[in-house]
Amino acid sequence: MTRKHTTILLIAGERSDQQYLEQCLEEAAMKVHLRKAETLYEGLQLLEKEQDIDLVLLDLSLPDVSGFKALTRYLEHSAHIPVIVISDLNNEIIGNQAVKAGAQDFLVKGQFDGKLLGRAIRYSLHRFATQKEFEEMARRLAISQSRYAEAQQMAHFGNWEMDLVSNTMYWSEEMKRIFGLPPSKADLSLTDYLEVVHPDERQDVEQWFEQVMKSGDQQRIEHRILVHGTKIRYIALRARISMDDRAGKPVLLGVVQDITERKLKEQLMLEQKVSRTAARISQEVLSELSFQIRTPLASVLNLLFLLDKTNLDDQQRELLQALQVSFDDLLLSVNNLLNFSVFAGVEMPRNEMEQDVEQLLQQIRQALALRAQHAGLELEFEVDREIPARLQFDPALTLQVLYSLIDTTIQFASAGSALLVGVRHQVASASKQWLHVTVHLDNPHIQSESLELLGQGEKLLESIEEEHLQRKDTRAALTMAISKRITRALGGELKVDYAPADKQLHVHLRLPATIVSAMRRFSGGKPEVPIKILLVEDHFLNQIATKQILTTWSPLVTVDIAENGLVGYEKFRAHGYDLVLMDIQMPEMNGIEAARKIREISDVPIIALTAHASRQEQDKCFEAGMNDYLTKPFQPEELYARIMHHMSMVKN
Repeated sequence: MTRKHTTILLIAGERSDQQYLEQCLEEAAMKVHLRKAETLYEGLQLLEKEQDIDLVLLDLSLPDVSGFKALTRYLEHSAHIPVIVISDLNNEIIGNQAVKAGAQDFLVKGQFDGKLLGRAIRYSLHRFATQKEFEEMARRLAISQSRYAEAQQMAHFGNWEMDLVSNTMYWSEEMKRIFGLPPSKADLSLTDYLEVVHPDERQDVEQWFEQVMKSGDQQRIEHRILVHGTKIRYIALRARISMDDRAGKPVLLGVVQDITERKLKEQLMLEQKVSRTAARISQEVLSELSFQIRTPLASVLNLLFLLDKTNLDDQQRELLQALQVSFDDLLLSVNNLLNFSVFAGVEMPRNEMEQDVEQLLQQIRQALALRAQHAGLELEFEVDREIPARLQFDPALTLQVLYSLIDTTIQFASAGSALLVGVRHQVASASKQWLHVTVHLDNPHIQSESLELLGQGEKLLESIEEEHLQRKDTRAALTMAISKRITRALGGELKVDYAPADKQLHVHLRLPATIVSAMRRFSGGKPEVPIKILLVEDHFLNQIATKQILTTWSPLVTVDIAENGLVGYEKFRAHGYDLVLMDIQMPEMNGIEAARKIREISDVPIIALTAHASRQEQDKCFEAGMNDYLTKPFQPEELYARIMHHMSMVKN
């Protein structure tokens, strides 16, 4: 039941002061129950015994304590009850200090009447109640924020906000934790976010932000980040435009969730499923086979390159060119065989670089000319005159896909068929540029069952039967399925169409291929300053060939050799180098461990040279602190480009 009166405790030592205050309370016409005490001690005792006191009138001149100390002791004991201070001194400083300390008001004796006292009491009660409400709201808000932070941490969930003009960002504490930043980190921006994104996906994420800011609609993307430059995490990112009513401007609101655990579980489930359907393939054996084949192939490729640089007569030059064409054909076939690892769900590593388009097409012509001739097929290439001479793409995988597609199409040719390969370059925007390749075969010899298999190739990868591998159309469908997976890994598209009425088979391939800007041209040319390189390689022929390739490239390049990772680490500590070329599989200490130890003492560029072609191997290299990754065998020009790129980054 609500009380209709106010209970006030008056603590005043002088009888005259008590009478004066009682008179003022009567004049205030308030319904008051008055309690009285002559000392602070007595007043505090009453407050402990009686729980219904609403307000205290405290005189600072008391027999047992006086001055500001009286207020201080009162607040230490009964801060939960509002107090009005009454003093003999008309001192504004004391009044301000009293209010700051916790008093609701400060009154000077003789300068207030009943009306003013009543107003002060009502104001104090109202102000104190409001303060209590605010304190309770603040307490609940703090609890809510704490629980929200705990919920974010349990769900691995963080939120952020970005100013669309300055690109400055606010990150929640959990988001900072996900990205490996301290809670105190401030002054963050979109640039800080993009720097943590995995290099392979940074451009896609940047384009995604641009699309969200352009459309304003909620959108979602998943990508990887590198925490502290080594630890990979998977992130789900959502964002949309919202209006900040306080600032009167739009902002970009977003949330991130660490989905690493889910991704790892999905990957594990996929690997378990694939291992059941392809149990006869041992991934460890396949990986070792890849290594054992690619390593000597790398030596042969390097030696052919060095032989081409020597003085040869015309007949020797002709024989060497024929050998190089045969080797390129062998290399493509071997890559197709080794990339059977796609059956096991292994991601292909992407190695984009500046490439001469005509040189790529010439390799295809030379590799498939004899194949087409044996099939009695006329093979023609129609290349758009406007196509740029050099483009940025993955030459190895692009060459493999083109070879597989044309070779598979040749299998369906009949006598007198014509095969036309069209090549053009399309620029949709600065960030979306494509290399289009169309393969047209007229009068194909193809059954409806074979055509159906071509469309179901990827399903065959999940449930291939041993006896099916003996059929030509099944092998063609599997080759097409592998090409589709590689194309998709590169960010492209592959479609197969058959028009029975026109008797034409069409294969449409679209792959990312960007025009090389002037700023990217640093990858060419030769060093202008001395470069001291440490080659860590255990294979004897690779040591000789790689060193000669580098030293014949430029007299400014010097190369030291270490036969394993342990020797490489010790040589680096003793001498120091401008760049390290690191093989991975070596005795004593492998390249991963050697890179980690070098990274503890130096930021020198480290380029991995490995015969293991898988995304997992690439991720291991990046996690160990390496800067780049090259799969053996590689073209010398590709190695030169990587060295120039990283040396220019160090210079800048």
